[in-house]
Amino acid sequence: MTILTVGGLGFRNHYKTLEDAITNARTGDTIKLKTDQTLSGLLVSANRLTIDADNHTIKVIDNQSGLNIDGLMLTIENVAVELGLRNNLIAFNGVRENHVTLKNTTITYRKSAAGKLLGPKVDPRDWFSPIATAQNTKSRLTLTNVKLPYVNGAFASIIASQSTIGHFFGRESGLKALVCDINTSTISNTQFFGDVSGETEPKLTLERVQTDGGIDCYDLTGRVAHLVHNLPDLPGRQFEKTFVDESFKGENDYALLRFDACDVTVEDLTIVDNRTNPISDYTYQVQPMTFVNTTATLRDTYNLTTHKPDTERSLLMSTAVGSDLTIEDKTSAAYIESTGSNVSSPTEVATGQSSAYKQLQELIGLSSVKEQLNTFLATASLNARRKEAGIAEATVTYRNMLFSGSPGTGKTTVAKLTTQILHEEGVIKTANTVVASVKDMTGVHVGETKQKTHALIESALDGVLFIDEAYRLIPNGQTNFELEALDQLLEDTSTYKDRLIVILAGYTDKLQELLQLNEGLTRRFPLDIAFPDYTEEELLDILELQLRKANVDMTQDTFDKLEALMRKVIRSSGGHLQGNAGDIENVINFLIGIRDVRITNELKASRMITPDQYNTATDADIEALAERLM
Repeated sequence: MTILTVGGLGFRNHYKTLEDAITNARTGDTIKLKTDQTLSGLLVSANRLTIDADNHTIKVIDNQSGLNIDGLMLTIENVAVELGLRNNLIAFNGVRENHVTLKNTTITYRKSAAGKLLGPKVDPRDWFSPIATAQNTKSRLTLTNVKLPYVNGAFASIIASQSTIGHFFGRESGLKALVCDINTSTISNTQFFGDVSGETEPKLTLERVQTDGGIDCYDLTGRVAHLVHNLPDLPGRQFEKTFVDESFKGENDYALLRFDACDVTVEDLTIVDNRTNPISDYTYQVQPMTFVNTTATLRDTYNLTTHKPDTERSLLMSTAVGSDLTIEDKTSAAYIESTGSNVSSPTEVATGQSSAYKQLQELIGLSSVKEQLNTFLATASLNARRKEAGIAEATVTYRNMLFSGSPGTGKTTVAKLTTQILHEEGVIKTANTVVASVKDMTGVHVGETKQKTHALIESALDGVLFIDEAYRLIPNGQTNFELEALDQLLEDTSTYKDRLIVILAGYTDKLQELLQLNEGLTRRFPLDIAFPDYTEEELLDILELQLRKANVDMTQDTFDKLEALMRKVIRSSGGHLQGNAGDIENVINFLIGIRDVRITNELKASRMITPDQYNTATDADIEALAERLM
């Protein structure tokens, strides 16, 4: 490899012009510039060449291609390129594969007469692509820290990072590629096409990309992730006047992403509003996404970062026409209008479509509990949406709760279903319910309780911590470990109030006694949901349900005898059972044991037992159960 120098002082391998150096270069050489240079229609013969401009400028003469290549591996770096009118920096001549790499390169256009860049009266037909590929689709393009206000070409692959492609207020760019991978870049006003050939499925990846708008994708599969759009701070007619040419200007409404005949995943689309004027001063509106005949999966595609509560006035609904969308977050689902499309999305609590919500509503009894939880869930869900939209909550509230009531009233079951619903609503990140007792919080040595309590809380972050028999945090007079655990609980519920929901469960009177220990508890646990004891009819409904779940079979006559027995038991206990559903579970376990002992004895006596009798309880079993219960 030889280093050829251009301009300035030098002797060996030194040339006055870049064109002279290129003419004399051989495969593997590097050309270094010491002065600004001009190019005009030069054919490059070396198979591998690097041009390092050392931060100088290369100007290309009007109506010319700077470099004509065919079958070349060309690297151009550290350069500012000025294109004139109707010219290119590089033109592919022929059909052989080229690999062009641009590094630390800025491309600008100038007016012919005054030489000014991006003048307001540039004829859009005079903007030619810096790289002209013609029909050559075998070549590769790699961009690193490159600014391309306009580009149009077809490639086998495009790999770009830390680059700017397209100019929102300029001429629309167009790229075709079998593989297009762009990350940590800015892309605007650019069309991506995948129909280069029918041999390989075209793939597009745009990741960690900023955009001024106008990314259109056709006939592609791929992924768009972590895309950010800053709403332009151009009030009044400034938005319209910023376009480089009248022919570039369309409607004031513009789209960020458009997919036509694609199969894509879109995740984490964020719109940032740092505009300085009132929203009413801005005449444009933005449509986040448009889908036409497309299959797409969407995740977190309607995130707003703003200090303005009415930012949504500048946003249009996304649209889907003839498409198949799977939407994995409800915020995105709420802002998509569908026409002739199949849209699968997270369901609303209000419509009762969530599986966890349905299970909650199907629980026997607990009507007052469901009513209170419906209010809590609606507020929590809307507050999550307000946060995503950058809108402050009306009041800062804690989401922690008390589940008060007797054992067996469904507190643990309801807590787990509530966690699942909150997760499906996007209120919390995980569906994890950590069920714990005071023993999991307290230690036997000084300092151990604080560490155990903090570790327990950290294990439940982004989910729900359910502390059963929480009244055991009331000191027993022997140690202060309970108070130490309570103090740490209060500290952490304040620190992690946006990442954690804590539910304290236990007897009603004892939980009220616990609240009296520290006034901070009442403020941090504002919602007290009372779980009533089950009525006689509800307990019998639970009995029937639990028998089915336990696969206990019996005839209707036998069930009637069991029901009559349970009515006597319930009424003898004052119309309810102290253990509620837990006592029903115990009764069924007693019955199963009685049945199984009977069947075992029958088998020992060599009596014939059919398969369907293995799970069947008889009148004799009910009589034996009655002797045990009464």
